[in-house]
This record gives sequence, structure tokens and C-alpha cells, in this order.
Amino acid sequence: MLKQISYDTCPCCGAVATEWKREADHSKKKYREHAHGGLWETVKFACGRTDEASPSPVRVTTKTKCPNEPEIAEQMVARHKAMQSVFEHIDGLEVDAHFKRRMADSLHMLNPRLFV
Repeated sequence: MLKQISYDTCPCCGAVATEWKREADHSKKKYREHAHGGLWETVKFACGRTDEASPSPVRVTTKTKCPNEPEIAEQMVARHKAMQSVFEHIDGLEVDAHFKRRMADSLHMLNPRLFV
């Protein structure tokens, strides 16, 4: 368990923490420490959310949001609808099937996360 990040489940969906880190100071072979003794900490949850703690001033920020947050879910629905519209447009083009398939494959390769 970390000092500044005291929770071990995602505040949004309840996913368990899978990774805890304190930033290392390799020159001194210990953890990097602020002048007042605070540490830089990171926790990653099974859902993908990542929270980071900074010692000066002590604050915890979300680096990667939980995919189960309502705004992220809405964004993914909107992306899915947009991509469906693009694929429908590609299907309607008057070009050969091989070219249509290559265009669709290229879109999938741009950012596979759009299709999750």
C-alpha cells in the first residue's frame, strides 16, 4: 500500500489495484523523495485507470480515466457510431471490393482502441 494513495479499488467501478509504484531515484538506490519527505506514487487498476500522487503540494490526479466512467462510455458510443457511418460510406463507394476492404482495414489500424 502506498502512503499518499490510500485506496486499493477504482473509485468509479471498484476494480482492484493491480500495480503500485513509487518513483525510484537510481542514483541513490532508493525512492525519489521530496525535500519535505513526500514520495511520487502511482497506482494502476484492473480497469485501466491510473492515478498519480505528487508530493508538492500533495495531490492525487487521474492520469488515465476509468473506461466505465459515464463520459468515457458516451465518448466510446459516439466513436462507434461515427465509425459505423464511415464504414457504411465506404461500402457505398463505387470502387472494387478489394479497395473497400483495404480502406476499412486501414481505419482499424489507425487506432484499434476506437473499436473497443
